[in-house]
Amino acid sequence: KGCGLSVMFCLARHCRPKYSYCTSQPLPKVVLLSGTTGVGKSFMASKLASIIGGELISADSVKVYKKLDVLSNKTSIQIHAKEFGIPLHMVDVVEPTDEFSMAAFCTKGKDVIQDIVSRGKIPIIFGGTCFYAEGLISWDPENKTPKRDAALAQKITKLLETDTTWEESLARLEAVDPISAANLSKNDYFRLVRALEIYEASGKPKSSFSVNGPPKEYDVRGFFMTQTRKALYRELDLRCEKIITHGLFDEICEVFLKNLLSERKSLSSQEVKQIIQRNYPTSSMSIGCKETIDYLLSVRDNPEAAPSNFLAFLQTFQAHTRQFAKKQISWFKNSNVTDYIWLESISSRSQKYPDKRNKGPLQSSQSVEDQLADIVQLINCSPKDFLEALAAPERQLVRDKLALLDKAELRVMKEYQPQTVLFSDKVTWVNEVESIK
Repeated sequence: KGCGLSVMFCLARHCRPKYSYCTSQPLPKVVLLSGTTGVGKSFMASKLASIIGGELISADSVKVYKKLDVLSNKTSIQIHAKEFGIPLHMVDVVEPTDEFSMAAFCTKGKDVIQDIVSRGKIPIIFGGTCFYAEGLISWDPENKTPKRDAALAQKITKLLETDTTWEESLARLEAVDPISAANLSKNDYFRLVRALEIYEASGKPKSSFSVNGPPKEYDVRGFFMTQTRKALYRELDLRCEKIITHGLFDEICEVFLKNLLSERKSLSSQEVKQIIQRNYPTSSMSIGCKETIDYLLSVRDNPEAAPSNFLAFLQTFQAHTRQFAKKQISWFKNSNVTDYIWLESISSRSQKYPDKRNKGPLQSSQSVEDQLADIVQLINCSPKDFLEALAAPERQLVRDKLALLDKAELRVMKEYQPQTVLFSDKVTWVNEVESIK
């Protein structure tokens, strides 16, 4: 009322406005292109930036680390940005030994946004790290989490050691911060201890420090890319295989293990892991890193079992990646920061990866060019038109298709089994194992 908007959001099943555009002066535009892992955000963001005159800001908690190029799939965005001549920010920011938090990321990132806007360019935030992506447009620097307290963390760790299961320890956090508890992966004691430490130090749940509601400084145009669930999971399983073949073992050895094992060969695997967690407090917790460290140490301890353990390692890596993607969908579906136009991902790669069960390629009916044209139109339109697009029935159908599972899909996904493509024959993965022994 009073600003000329008459969009009836109450008629839309899911879409509700997170903020109002009631202002006499237009706000600077910021594009937020997020999505699940492995759906082509880097290519789309780079191409989009070349069309609208934007600059890229990576919102990825692994790409900030130097030397972790394979693990973060950093090379693809660097190639795309170079190809289209687009400045790329917030990549290779810190060393793997540095502790890097959302607060540190947002402090640096907000300065980058202001610099881009001051030069008349459009910031394009892309990436799938939930807190990082939305924190850049909503984080309040006055609402900082308490600094780490080693003594308090040790006290909490000893308390958790009295529990007999992960579930028992997790219940302690669920009682005071169910939102943070729901976002933890199983056996992620590092983040569990930190969440409990924050609550003990501040009396407030960690989740209350994450983001602070709708942005007030920018006209945010939010887009979320993903695929239908089975197609997404197939893509993620293949992505994990490709990361391994691109040199994951060599990279993890070089960054985390090489010097440690060469200097202290007498250390047990458990001691090595404790030192890594102490010296690489946040980078070593990345998906794919912890699993690879565990596997490589098992190769050192029992070389003969390395081939038989390889497939178990691969399946664990794939499962954790799929679990993270599921959490990304849930997070952005329930975002209290901004609304998103949901987009079905279209692969930017020329090859299509077959679904062995369906005997056909994973295809989409819309071309990349069509999707980019749609996004550009939504960025260039008025705030009123963007809000109307959010509520459009056809866009809600796309959102339902990508975010929700019907009963039939639930049954299919309940029986989902990963498929190996690059390591489908024993010779291939045995050779991979032999190369690292």
